[in-house]
Amino acid sequence: MSQGDYKDKYMKKNKITILFIVAVFTTLYFSECLAKDNQDNRDEFKIYFLGASTAEGFPYFLGDSTIGSLISYFFNGEIKGRKIKIKFVKERCASNIVKEAIKIKDEADLVLIYSGHNEFLRYLPNPFCNSKEEAVYYPNFEKKKELVLKEYENAIEKGVIHFKNNHTPIILSSVVANISDFVPSRSMLINPDNRYVVDSLMGFAEKSFNSNNISDALSIYKKIITIEPKFALAYMKAADCFRLLGDFRNAKIFYQKASDYDGSPIRAMEKQNQYLRKLAEKENIYFLDAVKILEDISEDGLIGYNLMWDNCHPRLKAYIAIAFGFVKQIENIFEIERYRKSATVEDVKDFFYIGLKSELEILETTGSYYCRAALLTEDSNCRDNRLTKAEVCFNTALEINPDNSQLLGSIAIYHALRKDKIKSIIFWLKAFNKDPKEVKKRIRNRKVKTIMEGVGIKNLLVLLEKCN
Repeated sequence: MSQGDYKDKYMKKNKITILFIVAVFTTLYFSECLAKDNQDNRDEFKIYFLGASTAEGFPYFLGDSTIGSLISYFFNGEIKGRKIKIKFVKERCASNIVKEAIKIKDEADLVLIYSGHNEFLRYLPNPFCNSKEEAVYYPNFEKKKELVLKEYENAIEKGVIHFKNNHTPIILSSVVANISDFVPSRSMLINPDNRYVVDSLMGFAEKSFNSNNISDALSIYKKIITIEPKFALAYMKAADCFRLLGDFRNAKIFYQKASDYDGSPIRAMEKQNQYLRKLAEKENIYFLDAVKILEDISEDGLIGYNLMWDNCHPRLKAYIAIAFGFVKQIENIFEIERYRKSATVEDVKDFFYIGLKSELEILETTGSYYCRAALLTEDSNCRDNRLTKAEVCFNTALEINPDNSQLLGSIAIYHALRKDKIKSIIFWLKAFNKDPKEVKKRIRNRKVKTIMEGVGIKNLLVLLEKCN
């Protein structure tokens, strides 16, 4: 073999050796990076929370999720030495929530699901009907509701199976609604020919009720239900009678039917909660009965304004109770103990700095929500009921700060919904004087424009600048 052949062989061997060394160091480098990433992941305990505004924590908005923040509070921010990180996946309805959740590549340590109130919102403000005449009668109403419920069930099941296949523990919760105090948006007739009979009987029943003849009123409401077995308002009024008579069991049954037969549903139906429980049993996942938790802390076992701000958003006491329910489930799943054994409303207010400024924002937000809810019904009594709740929130907020421009603008919108043009302009002017930039931005909103046009004001900004 010549000297040149030896040289070529030597060089070839050296190249292989160098490549081998580079490959080893590259592998070690990326292994170290991967290990570091894994270590970073292990430093966090990731909780995915799937839901909408209630899961988010309206009207408190503590962190990304009020319930998630309260869970973290009970565990002092960590589980098994790892910092709790809440990833809130928010969309309006279950199908969109699940769609977004399954896109996430990171692996979660735990998934919480609380969703169900918004499934019919795509049909609002006039779901299933195109005119006022159809507001109490629509022949395909029940069929449409069943289709929406089926879509909801499919979405929740898809989400559960996805995370279950990833071997992620799941806690599926029932969905709480204000059934005893929130008036149905729309009462539907099976037969439109019964409209005048029902209206007449409702009038007689109301007179008996107002005269404190509760039993007589109840009898008339029952008669209406016999004629029209899905007329929501008759169930609501009958439930009120049962409640006054001390029959809370039947009151609960009738309140639930009033909610379920609502022609513009913005509360979860009993069928949804029944499905969630069955799905949890079928897939062998953890189930939290949030409805029962709140029923147990209610004096009469009924969920109303005692525990809820509106149709579906809990008060702080109720949020704490639901979060505590999740906490106890987490303790069982991961065999751990919470840091804080209990918490009062005052404890939570102190920890999260919920002072007068926060109270003002909560009241303004809730009042504005009631104004929006008033637009979801053609029933004048129902609309008045919701606007009255808005008024209470706004008046209480004014006592805290009468000069807040956001609050003053919201009150201006409230008066426009009441068709009080003069008072609406007065409050817009007050808001404009405090913060013209914020008011200009707000009155460009399409819905605000429509509301103001309803009282004959087509260019609010020009009017405010002229008057100022």
